[in-house]
Amino acid sequence: MSKGRFSAIFIAAVAGIRASIDTPAFAVTVDTTRFGIYENFGAGANDFSHTPNTVQPRYDVGSSFSDAQTGAAVLQRDYFVFDLAGVTGTVTGATLTIFSPSHPTQTNASDTLFIFDVTTAVNTLIGNASGAGAYAPEFGDLANGTQYGSVLLDPTTIQAGTPINISLANALSDINAHQGSLFAVGGAVGGTFGQQLNLIDQGGPYYLSGGTFA
Repeated sequence: MSKGRFSAIFIAAVAGIRASIDTPAFAVTVDTTRFGIYENFGAGANDFSHTPNTVQPRYDVGSSFSDAQTGAAVLQRDYFVFDLAGVTGTVTGATLTIFSPSHPTQTNASDTLFIFDVTTAVNTLIGNASGAGAYAPEFGDLANGTQYGSVLLDPTTIQAGTPINISLANALSDINAHQGSLFAVGGAVGGTFGQQLNLIDQGGPYYLSGGTFA
């Protein structure tokens, strides 16, 4: 890869990783190649669903509404996949930037967006059929394992197109290990004051939803 500095914002990008690479030090932005959400809408084994961006461009997170049939709160968790084939050298810093497509719908003064590692095989994560299925392992994986980073979400400062930046300081070893291949992260919203509350806060909050997803 040639030495250079790339724009942190691409017109069609919904998310990107900005990595600082040593020897010599420079920055490169990698846009997401695939993204989507997994939802839980009940207590049954098949009460989960998958929506990849190839079907609908969604990356909303939180608890938005109750399912009409089960009565349970519908919980959303998102994922982003990046192709690190063009990243070489030692990555010494990384920031995940997610663009909010709309003002959030929520009931809390603030919430925390947590970013986690993903141990599910990427081909499985993105290849599962759209719609309902027994996707409990994938749903759980998006809010479990190594916490790469987190950011406090203040709904009063988030508008359509607002970039949300999360330091991935805890992901550097995994990013370096995935150079030349696909790398995925999962996202989930927790409670106020940084408490994860099992990453479920029913009746709200709901972030990164609606809009044009541009």
